[in-house]
Amino acid sequence: METAPTYFDWMLFEHRVLDDSTYKPTEQQLKAAREGREKKIFPGLSAERERMVAEAYKGMTLSEFEAYVRAFMQLPQPGYTGLKRGDAYYKPMVEVVKFLTANGFTVYVNSGTDASLLNYALSENKYRSMGFMLLCDDLEREYGITDLVPGVVNTKAKEVKVTKADCEKLKEVINEHSPKVAILMHSKVRNSFLKYMKCDKTKYGKIGKIIEGCPTMFYAVPFPHGNKYPKEMKINI
Repeated sequence: METAPTYFDWMLFEHRVLDDSTYKPTEQQLKAAREGREKKIFPGLSAERERMVAEAYKGMTLSEFEAYVRAFMQLPQPGYTGLKRGDAYYKPMVEVVKFLTANGFTVYVNSGTDASLLNYALSENKYRSMGFMLLCDDLEREYGITDLVPGVVNTKAKEVKVTKADCEKLKEVINEHSPKVAILMHSKVRNSFLKYMKCDKTKYGKIGKIIEGCPTMFYAVPFPHGNKYPKEMKINI
């Protein structure tokens, strides 16, 4: 919100650590949550930070985690009267979404936060949109989104080095879980993995089944922004 900007996933983490008497946090979690709430000091984005946050819900089933997220969304938003956390949207952005939707545009929500948490927060909300997940480290959950190079937090793709071991690991993960569809996002992800698989790495769209004995259908899509590809092409893919 414009007058009280917060990150939903971090607020949920603070609630879990500081307000939930059923949970016993680690010293690291307690220190981070207190500094966030009392001093507005937050740890930088890193694999360690994401793992610390995710481990606060260790032991929950997916259904239990969804219920926990939805219960948190019903709590009052601090500093406001009659406003729930789940309704604390940035109003000007809501107006933009409504305007674009009314004029035939498809609206995407870009986020690098935890995939399942974002899915629960977005689904069934009153502002219709499509949850468009960016590549992020989903900490080896049973489904969702994973990095080709896990543990590296760097927005400059040219500085990220992809190794054969990275490609082998991604192949193993996909082969193990055999999702119906796997989407390779970003030209570097597409080029590196398809080269490893000895496939045409110049193609976007439907790639096909490329892992022997695995039913997963592969698609390749360009990154949502910062490239030469027109938006019509990205939407059509």
